[in-house]
Amino acid sequence: MSYVVLACRLVVAGLFAWAAASKLRRQHLRDFAGVLTAARLVPGRVAAPAAATVVAVELLLVGLIFVPSTARAGLTVAAGWTVALTAALLPLRRRSLACRCFGTATPVGVHHLIRNLGIFLTAAGGALGAALTPAGPLQWPAVLVTAIAATTAILAVGLTDQLFTAPSAYRAGAS
Repeated sequence: MSYVVLACRLVVAGLFAWAAASKLRRQHLRDFAGVLTAARLVPGRVAAPAAATVVAVELLLVGLIFVPSTARAGLTVAAGWTVALTAALLPLRRRSLACRCFGTATPVGVHHLIRNLGIFLTAAGGALGAALTPAGPLQWPAVLVTAIAATTAILAVGLTDQLFTAPSAYRAGAS
């Protein structure tokens, strides 16, 4: 396994873990279910189970990606899941609704679509790399550097909502 594939696994699994964890608090899960209903993605009576299912799928993907024997399948499913989530974002954008993908409530914008494209490319690239690269031993210093780089990427992607909304918050505070 190459370090690039390892980095892809860490980034994608880390992002789905963050997304799931951000919804696990009871109020956040209720808020997420409310978004699903407001966007007309699911009827109100199934919004709570649908929201819980999204969290369960995200956690399942984390597990699949972390286990070496299922990592390629996990990355492949994660790429497809990201496409499905991106398709679900489009009605939110048209209705000026907030995305609660990573816990914060920010109106869906182009940055969400770009973020998801990056997640898709990372998952798909990792799956392709895993298919083309033979498994082999990894050197711990390089694994540490890879983990640090992956952590940086996870933070950058996971904080996109704050990064893209901070300037307006500063302007509002300056008035």
